[in-house]
Amino acid sequence: MEGEVPYVRGQDNAFNVTILIAVVVVLITLIVYNGREIKPYPGLKLHGRVSGDFFYTKTKEQYAKYGSDFLKKGYDEAKGKIFQILGGSGPLIILPPSFIDEIRNDKRMTLSGFLEHVLFSNLKIIRELLLTSRKEFFPDYPGMEPWQEWTELPILQTLVPIVAQLTTKIFTGEPLCNNPEWIDISIKFTIEGSMASRALRSWPAILRPLVYRFIPEMRQIQHTYSRADKLLQEEVKSRRLAAEAATAEGKPAPHHKDALSWFSDAAAGRKYSMTQGQLLLSFAAIHTTSTTLYAFLFDLLSTPTLLPELRDEMAAALRADGGLTKASLHKLHLLDSCLKESQRLSPLGSTSLHRHVDAPVTLSDGTRLPRGAVTAVPSFHMHRGLAFDGRSTSGSGTGGTRVRGGLWPRAC
Repeated sequence: MEGEVPYVRGQDNAFNVTILIAVVVVLITLIVYNGREIKPYPGLKLHGRVSGDFFYTKTKEQYAKYGSDFLKKGYDEAKGKIFQILGGSGPLIILPPSFIDEIRNDKRMTLSGFLEHVLFSNLKIIRELLLTSRKEFFPDYPGMEPWQEWTELPILQTLVPIVAQLTTKIFTGEPLCNNPEWIDISIKFTIEGSMASRALRSWPAILRPLVYRFIPEMRQIQHTYSRADKLLQEEVKSRRLAAEAATAEGKPAPHHKDALSWFSDAAAGRKYSMTQGQLLLSFAAIHTTSTTLYAFLFDLLSTPTLLPELRDEMAAALRADGGLTKASLHKLHLLDSCLKESQRLSPLGSTSLHRHVDAPVTLSDGTRLPRGAVTAVPSFHMHRGLAFDGRSTSGSGTGGTRVRGGLWPRAC
């Protein structure tokens, strides 16, 4: 019996060594994969690098904490040259505004690739149908009775559900655009999606397929997705039954003038995710539109002299075309100019023109952008009184129709 002890101990030692080797291999693999994702691009200055930060954890936190101020400091220090920062999705190459014309139509640099990189989505938007000029896009709406009493409202919280209902009118049509649960899903999905993406980014890429099921933010958005899928499946089933009933009676099937129907037409029998498509449309449209409208209303309130001109332009366009049509939208030149100027003063984020480099690109200054790189252009130069060449500029709501005259008094 005593002679067996060394053998047993030898087995234990061998097992312990095996476990130790496995742990070391896993750790090395995690370090390599995590390093690939967050490693800065060579040859470009990294703004905000923290000394001794081997895993770039503290370096990444700076942009998350200080956002636009952190980016402005890097932009000023770069003095018109290209630099990079580490964001939540990894390294981000910041291009000065002077490169906008050079990159905006370069097919090697795509917005869809950027969205896939940031949002873990590879869904392709059916642009042909959404951009097609269709009369059905502008249905007739019943008139609204004038309201005689003043009512105080929290403006942004009021605008979001209004925008959500109007956009879902086009995306899913009736009755879903009048369904409070669907409106709630459309509004919350953007917020929950951003939170889930941020939470998932905190894990190394190699572990994400394993840990996503246990992340609370991911479980929440999966629950929201299931709610959305259930409502959409019920609507599709209802439409299918209505079409079958019409066919049985020898009548044409009802034609629905919304993106839900357009997606089905464009798929032409191919498999696609109807729920992903609808939620992605809501993700892109609702909160961006609400924020833009929110800023625009405040700009108009600060410049009341524009209100009569805007009303006259809208009334003339509606009279000329007998209602709201695609042609009447093209006649709203002053409104278009005011919206653009408001967006100049209040951009939606500290960066814009986001692109993913699908193939290597060499810029005019000799900078080489590697395949897989992510780029952006800072947007704060537009509202801090600087033109692309650094000269001061004044803003006007009528910049596109008349000489700029500083009609927007706000400059934030």
